Amino acid sequence: MLHGWCQNADAFRKRLSSWRRKAARNGVELVWAEAPHQVTSAFGGEPPPDAKGWFFPELAPGAEPVSSLRASGIRYHGLDDSLLALEAATHAAARSDADAAGGAGTGARGRPPFDAWLGFSQGAMLAHQLVQAGLAHRAGLPAAASGAAPMPPSAAAAASEATASEATLPPAEFGARCSAILPPAVVMVCGIASRALTPWPADTPLPLPSLHITSPEDRSIPEELQVELMGRFRAAGRARIVHGHGHAMVQQAADIDAVIAWLRSAAPA
Repeated sequence: MLHGWCQNADAFRKRLSSWRRKAARNGVELVWAEAPHQVTSAFGGEPPPDAKGWFFPELAPGAEPVSSLRASGIRYHGLDDSLLALEAATHAAARSDADAAGGAGTGARGRPPFDAWLGFSQGAMLAHQLVQAGLAHRAGLPAAASGAAPMPPSAAAAASEATASEATLPPAEFGARCSAILPPAVVMVCGIASRALTPWPADTPLPLPSLHITSPEDRSIPEELQVELMGRFRAAGRARIVHGHGHAMVQQAADIDAVIAWLRSAAPA
């Protein structure tokens, strides 16, 4: 579970009590990942305590932060740290999976332990970028770019000193590490396509099953941008849920049941 901008794993978990109850009743385990960077300033007001972010988009001088939603070729500062955070969460889950099965390795099922990444808002952007990099690596595409950038002084001042990297991973290594932890499916909630550089061709749909939860009432991410992200994935493995509650996770029992049912059909046992 990849929370949004200016959230954190604990706050995200507490907001989604209906998800936790439904998951427990259906034998689904939810793992709440934490973004590595502290957010100390936010567009539109003061961020809440312990606000976290997955990356900081590099903006042109004088540009409004909202411009990063539609621009292209943006560099994301701190993206590598988020990859490493997900890598650590994946390895921890794999160890738990293996211990439960009395063995060792990638996981009891011989593959990364997560059946899917669920990303909300910026968490969906992160998932999209890592999926592109991982699939590009598997396809043998030249690793010319990863979209990641070292933390400059301006962004590092707003990020946790303990997690801010001094340099980025080489693009080839970034792609290889994304590929190693890539789950069988993704769920994108109020998401937007990553605007960072990537070796994956923009006009080639990603061959990964995807469920997109969109809202025409979203005032943070216009629905047209949510639909654009949906179009980046192959239609054959794609599904959509529409809700009317704006920039938020769906909470209705029927919608959560639909997500769980889709995951069971999209991810191998």
